[in-house]
Amino acid sequence: MKKIIALIIFMLVVSSFSAATKNIVDYTASEKTNSLNMDDDVPTWEIGNSWTYEVNTLLFNFEQSEKIIGLDLTVDDLILKVTSTALDSYILDVSGKIEGAFLYNDGADTTLAGKLYFTRLSGNIQVRQLDLAAEKGTVVIKTIALITQHPLAVPIPLPIPLTITLNFENNAPRTFIDFPLYDGKMGILNESLISANIKVQSIVLKILNIINPDIPAEIYIEQGMSTPEVFYNATIEDITVKAGAFSAYKIEFYEGMLGSLYYAPEVGSIIKVEAELDLEEMGYFKFHGELKEYSYS
Repeated sequence: MKKIIALIIFMLVVSSFSAATKNIVDYTASEKTNSLNMDDDVPTWEIGNSWTYEVNTLLFNFEQSEKIIGLDLTVDDLILKVTSTALDSYILDVSGKIEGAFLYNDGADTTLAGKLYFTRLSGNIQVRQLDLAAEKGTVVIKTIALITQHPLAVPIPLPIPLTITLNFENNAPRTFIDFPLYDGKMGILNESLISANIKVQSIVLKILNIINPDIPAEIYIEQGMSTPEVFYNATIEDITVKAGAFSAYKIEFYEGMLGSLYYAPEVGSIIKVEAELDLEEMGYFKFHGELKEYSYS
């Protein structure tokens, strides 16, 4: 459960990956110079820079004390935009349009399941300028949930407005790109410590809870967590996504997480992610997305 929430946070800040790491291979300075054929430094973002992504797979389950929250989503126009700076950090506004299905089980006899409609995501993320590590943030999802499976006696779907709020703070900021990058780089991304909470609220849930106590009046999960140690290697590859064709670093992950992401210096951010993680009793996570548009120079 703890690691799953951390990875969700990672996908919501998909454009802000970097980390303090320990390298597996100790390259000399001359070897690094010979291997550099791209601008591999930490990019400098400016107010107004933005990145728009299409996420065609966002699948995950939370598990805590036999309770399960599952989401199967797509996100059209997931936008991250630099709106201001604070001390040594960037502030990113996050927005997007979501479609998909959900499931909640209380570990006993109560199951709520259905689809999400008219769903909007908004919020902000604070990102450290030094290495683009996400420090803290708040994300709010507002939706109309059409509940097709519920414990009420009436066999009809129930439309319920929901507000889902995710707050997080990274006590040891770390993300998933180890700058500086060069062709053939290998390393280990260290664990990171994160505190987070998820709250699901609705006035309709509170009313239904009075009618039937098996329906929760509010769903709340609060956890301290650590993201797993991740092994990686980086190679240069030409790739085409909806935003165009780029020379990018393909960063492949092993053991701690399976999959890869592509970072393009020309864009100053991630252009594609394909990743999945199975944490056995804690849950499962899968994410596929790519860049559609960007404003960066």
